[in-house]
Amino acid sequence: MSQVEPSQVKSPQSVAKPAQKAKRAQKVAAKGDFCLEGRFAGFSAGRKSPFRYLCVETATDSYRVKLKKSLQLMLFRYLMVGDGVRVVGKQTVDKETGQPKFKAREVLKMDQPSASPLQFPESPAETFHEQPKQQPKQKKARVLICQKSACRKRGGKAVCQALEAALGEAGLDHVSIKLTGCMDRCKTGPNLVVMPDKTRYARVTSKQIPDLVSKHFSPNKASQ
Repeated sequence: MSQVEPSQVKSPQSVAKPAQKAKRAQKVAAKGDFCLEGRFAGFSAGRKSPFRYLCVETATDSYRVKLKKSLQLMLFRYLMVGDGVRVVGKQTVDKETGQPKFKAREVLKMDQPSASPLQFPESPAETFHEQPKQQPKQKKARVLICQKSACRKRGGKAVCQALEAALGEAGLDHVSIKLTGCMDRCKTGPNLVVMPDKTRYARVTSKQIPDLVSKHFSPNKASQ
């Protein structure tokens, strides 16, 4: 009976390593950017949107590409079934199934898609990019001054004049003054509100106005 040398016996771990390496290589190959060209075949619904996925048919296969919200409504308005499209985005691998997943970064409407999904034809294209988030508009700086009779009797008019002079001397042309109706604090007039801070002041005198302007609208305050 012949004996087998220990070096000739392959352990289960050594047999499994090539398979594991091949699987890792397959996953790596399936990751990265992709460019897909074909015909628009409609939308496929997701859990929260009927336009969650873009369906694209090529000469050899069909694909389902995930869309961000910013692209969904835009493409729904502009694309018709049968239109030529080029889709550029990110390709990843589903951890559970091992199948490739596609997520669009931009979609181009084309006159004529190429036969191969990876070619870049010279035909004119209309591009639909992911819309950047709009920055919130900065609220205008202004001062609201009550001009009802109770506040005017307590010096509201003089406060308004002092405020106009202080803003002019400081060169704060972007700060506006708005005369308002009653602020329901008649006994503590004159009343004013500094916007956009919504800071309220009561029993304001004209002498306090320069300090108030410096506090809310100084260059150091604006740069913060």
